[in-house]
Amino acid sequence: MKIHKINTVNIASLLGETSIDLDGKLNDPNIFLVTGPVGSGKTTLFDAVCLGLFGATPRRPKAVSASKPDIELDPKDPRAVISTGTVEGLAEVVFSKVEKGNKRTKYRACWSVERAHKKSRLDGNFKAPERSLERFDGSEWKLLVSDEQDKVVKPFFDEVLEGMTLKEFNRAVLLPQGKFGQLLSAKEEDRAEILERVTQTDSYTKIGARAKSRFDAAKKSLEKVEDRIGENSPMTPEARTAVEQERDGAKLEVVNLGKSKDSLSKRVSWLEELTERNKDVDECKAAVVAAKEASVELEPQRLAVATNIARAPLYLLSDKV
Repeated sequence: MKIHKINTVNIASLLGETSIDLDGKLNDPNIFLVTGPVGSGKTTLFDAVCLGLFGATPRRPKAVSASKPDIELDPKDPRAVISTGTVEGLAEVVFSKVEKGNKRTKYRACWSVERAHKKSRLDGNFKAPERSLERFDGSEWKLLVSDEQDKVVKPFFDEVLEGMTLKEFNRAVLLPQGKFGQLLSAKEEDRAEILERVTQTDSYTKIGARAKSRFDAAKKSLEKVEDRIGENSPMTPEARTAVEQERDGAKLEVVNLGKSKDSLSKRVSWLEELTERNKDVDECKAAVVAAKEASVELEPQRLAVATNIARAPLYLLSDKV
């Protein structure tokens, strides 16, 4: 999955309309830093992504559908993220994912909520949130679903997000500060499932599973043939020849499937190694950017030192006079 744009309206500290276009303003970077003072809205941006994709946030995971006043909102109710004193809120995220045929498809997920009588009153009850999902077909956005009921919209989001949950997204993608250890300590099967969805290597796993299934079936067939050959009941020369031919064919298939399995294992290992190297490259890029920024910050001090060195002979001459 790749995030392209984040739009918000009155989400926590991001009062009013906010739009971050990663493809446009940031020129589609491979790595970037979200920085700012406490309360500037850094975490709110990630909350907006979660609201758009899942209709909830890690800190406010409760699903809601009923209309309620501010005073009755559960702290875990996603509507509690709306900026104080406002009548509406919105979180929208544009993202893309690689689908069948290695084709990247764009989607736009939106979560919005408003107060009753929002045009005339600030104390109106919050209505049930509305979620929508659109797909870009190359020329325009096509609406897939839009509704206030989770049971209506959830199947569409589950299909596009391939079943990924808010908890898995938070553990594998957001990786909150101090929580990285939870991913590392998760059960092997849970961790593998999450990483497959994030890195999109599940196709190799499926190929490997099919190869193993065929390998096991061929091995069982070979064992049956060998059992039949080892039986004490007499066999005609023709029957023995047929069984031996069947056995030889099964052995050949086992050998071929074993080679296919080894080849697929090497491809999966290569892909894992490539992923690690890409991480190293991204870290190096980040280090280069940090070094350049540090160099720019130290430039005034460097110029001051150079100026003092240039003036040193004049100070020495004045002392002799």
